[in-house]
Amino acid sequence: FELTFEVKCDTPLNSGVQIRSHLYLQDTPQPSKPSRIRQAGEVYGYQCEIAPENETSGNFWDEGRHTRWHDDFAENAQARAAFRDGEWNTYRILAAGNRIRSWINGIPCADFEDDLDASGFIGLQVHSIGRGQGPFEVRWRDIRIREVRSATIAHLEAIEVESALRCEMLTAQAELESDFSR
Repeated sequence: FELTFEVKCDTPLNSGVQIRSHLYLQDTPQPSKPSRIRQAGEVYGYQCEIAPENETSGNFWDEGRHTRWHDDFAENAQARAAFRDGEWNTYRILAAGNRIRSWINGIPCADFEDDLDASGFIGLQVHSIGRGQGPFEVRWRDIRIREVRSATIAHLEAIEVESALRCEMLTAQAELESDFSR
């Protein structure tokens, strides 16, 4: 599927969108830390991060289960800078088979493969707000989801490659023009 939406999140908040997620049906030890008991009704699964003032927006946290990031943004400066604090941000999430990808404002962010969850629910999440803090808001709009078939994914990937090549060409052209103007 492809999920797109716009989100605006107050700076002190941390939020997310759960995809292919599940609920614990009974109190369950957390796989990454068995001494931590997850209560019946708690959510676990892939959470696409929405985090102003943080360089993890667009990455996927394995919420309530393995409690780790699914992608490494250490070498991806564009992804770390994709989220614009205090503004509406456009997210795109593409989950096809075991491959999950995200974009914020057209900038590629996460891209990973994982076989744990092929299905589950989608949920809009707001982390708790500490006592005496707030009020804070996270707002979503233009939420859309559509089924994406294999042929469509191949077509979308071809468009992404073409777009990336155009960006590289424009950057090279701008550098050449800059060199000639000196």
